[in-house]
This record gives sequence, C-alpha cells and structure tokens, in this order.
Amino acid sequence: MAGLYLDFPLTNGSRICVQRHEDRMHMPNMRADGMVPDHAHEFYEIVLIMRNSCRHVYQQDETTLLPGDLFMIPPHRPHMLQFTEDVLYYNCQFFADTLSGEWMEDVQSLTYDRLKENIGGSGDYFRIDRQGILHLNPEESAETADILELILKEQISSFPDSERMKRVLLCLLLARIKRIRDQRFFLKNGSGDWKEKIVHDTLAAFEKGLDQDWDMTEVAAGHNLSAGYFRSIFREVTGMPPRQFLNQIRINHAVDLIQHQGASIYDAACSIGIHDLNYFSRLCRQLTGYPPSHFR
Repeated sequence: MAGLYLDFPLTNGSRICVQRHEDRMHMPNMRADGMVPDHAHEFYEIVLIMRNSCRHVYQQDETTLLPGDLFMIPPHRPHMLQFTEDVLYYNCQFFADTLSGEWMEDVQSLTYDRLKENIGGSGDYFRIDRQGILHLNPEESAETADILELILKEQISSFPDSERMKRVLLCLLLARIKRIRDQRFFLKNGSGDWKEKIVHDTLAAFEKGLDQDWDMTEVAAGHNLSAGYFRSIFREVTGMPPRQFLNQIRINHAVDLIQHQGASIYDAACSIGIHDLNYFSRLCRQLTGYPPSHFR
C-alpha cells in the first residue's frame, strides 16, 4: 500500500483535471528534499514531461523521466517522484466513471500490465519492461500538450458545457496517445502490413546492433527500396526518420548503462558505437537536454 493517498485536485465535482507544473517549489506534496513521497490515488493519471528531467519510482523500478516521456498510472498504484530542478510537465487526472466502456477499454490498453501483455516487452525505445513509458518525438509532444492545454482552458472557463467539452477532449487525448502507440508498436508477432514489416525488421536489427555503423542507403537496398522511399515509409510508421529513431534508442541505452549499471561515460558511448566523447555529449544533450554526466 502507498504511504499517502492523494485527493483529487479539483473540489468542484469535476471528474477530469489537468495541471501544468513548472516550479518545483510550488508543487503539491513536495518535501524539502525535492521528493513527492510514495503515494497513490483513486483516479487515473497521465503524465507528460516537456522540459528538464526528474526521477520516478514505479513497478519496483527507478528511472529518469526525460522530455517526451509519457505514461499512465492506474488507481491504487504507488509511485514516487524526485526533483532536483524545475520541470515542465502535465498531469491529466480522471476517474474511471467519466468515460464509457469503449473508451475505458482504450484506457486499460495503455496501462503497464496490458502494454506488457499486448506488446510483449519488445523495444527498448518503449521501455515496456521498465515502466511502460511511451517516448514521444517533439512533434508528438507538442500536439499532445496542445490537447492538454485545451482541457485546461475548459477547466478554468465558466461555460456551462465545459465538463462535456473536457470529456470530449479527454477522449481525443486518449485516441491520440493510442494512435501513437499503435503506429510505433504494431508488431506483436511481427504482424502488420508490408510497410510495418519492413520497419519491424529494421528496428529488430537496430536493437541487435546498436554499436554498428548503419548505412541507411544499404538498409534500404536490403529491402529493395530507394533511400528516400525507405525514409518516407519509416517516418510514416514511426513518426520520425530512421537515423533519428536509431540515435534515440542508442542514447536511451547509453543513459540506462550510466544511470543504472554504473558504466563510465566512455564505455556507455562505446556500447552504442560512438568513440568520440565530444560527439556523444552533443548527441546526448540534443536528445535529452542534458550532457551524459547529468545521469551519473
């Protein structure tokens, strides 16, 4: 059981709430040491990190949340946060009885247990075995934040139909998240159309060879495609070009080695095929907002 049960943020009878946090000194339930202690709640919570990073403990796992990380916490599941700097992030909280059965099925499909069951733990980019975190690219993050801002706008409005609008927007948010997930993780048992199979096979090869010097023209040729068409297919399915996707999973892997396995920065860089520490540092800062030393 959690050490603390949090009340719903709104007391006006609403069953949906969005909060935007930027200043850690004014975050609710924050202790002097920057910790939001082990807690749970009777409602669902979606979290989206937009700027900077914080620590999160969930499912007996501790990880660093980075910009673009999105995840869902179901009711009665303890978790803990620790902040060492100001973090811009959104919370979207809602009760199960807010949505119809069809939409609650979509909600359930985004929880850690169902993700692990349906996707099977494949893909370091999703980190499903760690906390069920879906990492959004910058465009996806911005679009998701726009929907959260619309809910927040309705929340502070005085229109009589604002609660209905919030429910509609919450459904839009869930549909958007589900589409991002489905586009990226279509691959249970390698199923999907021919484009998805090409991307699935490419991702499997990437994950087995993060330290390899990948030539995307050669990868495309291996699928009997031009480099431009391969790039277009990859972006259509995953939401980003292949080189960017590869760099992201490489940096996720390196950060994990530094943070959780005590690897040196040099060894972590070498594990993903980068032997120039200056380039590794620039790439890490570009994709996470921080240099590798931040994660030691």
